Amino acid sequence: MAEAFKTLVQESKNTGTNGFFSILNKKEPEYTANNLRVFFHVFEPYAKAEANEKVTESKIKQLQSEINNEEIWAIVKAFNTAVFFFYTNEQVRRNEYDGMREKLSLKYFELVKQFDEFDYFKKDDFSINLDSKETFDKDYQGNWYYYFK
Repeated sequence: MAEAFKTLVQESKNTGTNGFFSILNKKEPEYTANNLRVFFHVFEPYAKAEANEKVTESKIKQLQSEINNEEIWAIVKAFNTAVFFFYTNEQVRRNEYDGMREKLSLKYFELVKQFDEFDYFKKDDFSINLDSKETFDKDYQGNWYYYFK
């Protein structure tokens, strides 16, 4: 990481873009990589969301076809995971407790993991959400904006 920082500073000097310091006619301060700290975990939620965004609608339709569960109305990407919508609340309750959530989580994990270039997604902590078209229609007037707000 220190080498990347040094390269970035050197490239900035080579292009002659001293920005703020050139306006003041002052010499740009020297930067060092001593005690440079980078906190990678700050990028994790963004990297996960970006990986999830790379899952195409055609891949989702293919997954839904492979799952072949007529009770699933839709699979919708949501930030760094997905929501599997069943038609009714009763179907959600039933699938919540019969191990289906874990099976669906694993299926979606395998899909999104293909795009996880920083290896942030871990099988043990990955989970999808379950909801219903019934709730979507009743509580959110069938509007995705209201649902994800």
